[in-house]
Amino acid sequence: MALILGIATPSLSEAVWLAKQAAKEGCIAVLVMPPAYWRNVGEEAVSAWFLALMDASPLPVIAYNHPAMTGLPLTRAIVQAISAHERFAGIKDSSGFPENLPMYREAVPAGKAILVGDETLLADALRHGWTGSISGAANVLAPHLVQIVRDHLAGDRESVEERQALIQPLLEAIRSSPQPATHKGVLRSWGRLASDSVRLPLRTEPTAARRVLELIEATVGAIR
Repeated sequence: MALILGIATPSLSEAVWLAKQAAKEGCIAVLVMPPAYWRNVGEEAVSAWFLALMDASPLPVIAYNHPAMTGLPLTRAIVQAISAHERFAGIKDSSGFPENLPMYREAVPAGKAILVGDETLLADALRHGWTGSISGAANVLAPHLVQIVRDHLAGDRESVEERQALIQPLLEAIRSSPQPATHKGVLRSWGRLASDSVRLPLRTEPTAARRVLELIEATVGAIR
């Protein structure tokens, strides 16, 4: 199993340390949010932070754009500034902004990964030439999301669109529910997890999990 460590810290030294620990534990890459605490430093400073991290990291770096959480978007200028580095592996975009689909395809060099985090955009992302997804919803909808990518690679656009349309209401329900608690509640109901407990400040969400579970099973059946 290939593992990628997620890193979210404004501290460059801590990010480097975490990347080194990830390498020691056998991870293949790190997924790194920008130093979001420093929101007013400008694009050049954010680019310099990523470049310094990649200089010191023993692992490839996937830059993670999630402005709803960080308040600091990875702009075209930032991506272009960091993407020539030998340890730049690609970008994950969880913004949910359709306008980013052509923008990142143009900004990221060929051969580097472009991964969508908002699975409601998966079919459109693939149509724009993106690589695939790093997906939270895959915890409970993996067979369908994987099949969308496989159908795309096989050139079956009709099947891609049909399967995306089928699970789109499920993806919207999942994304509007508290995560990862809802995922864990669904997986517990299917016997995939022994417990749905989460760490503070999160809490279990049995009502939300039950609502999502019922919608999934009514639409595509249980995924066990």
